[in-house]
Amino acid sequence: MKAATLAQRVGISAAESPLYWKLRRLSRRYASVGADTVETWLVDVANSRGAFVVRRKELPPGFSVPEDVLTIEELVVGLILPRLADEPQILRLAAQFVSRGRLDKERLLAIAKREGALRILRNIAEQALRTEPEHLVWRYIAQATTAVEPLRDNVLHWSPFG
Repeated sequence: MKAATLAQRVGISAAESPLYWKLRRLSRRYASVGADTVETWLVDVANSRGAFVVRRKELPPGFSVPEDVLTIEELVVGLILPRLADEPQILRLAAQFVSRGRLDKERLLAIAKREGALRILRNIAEQALRTEPEHLVWRYIAQATTAVEPLRDNVLHWSPFG
């Protein structure tokens, strides 16, 4: 039986999340046709910003959420929020953004910590380093989170993230 949330699958708590409530508000303000959950809306936002390892559908013409309204770091953490539905493929979108290396690492770590997603981010970093051991951002995340308790199981298979 599939776990209802990512937190349930990996055995962690899903704390109250200010980012989740922001995402809900933004998903109403910047609606995307057919995106009836925060998860599907996040896929559309990621696709609109050029991440295509997972696609929900064709984007509605003109759909976008400005980066000054939802930063790339918030989008990455939003995609890995423990309280969201357990959709492992969506995690690949977050990994794709980190792999590009065009984000503020410190801000990403701070948001992930605040949102209870640091253990998930650490786990993805460990998996990414199996295929890209010299990737600067993934190495930075892994080194910065060595004191964070590891998850007992991986959230993703270690295949390339794109």
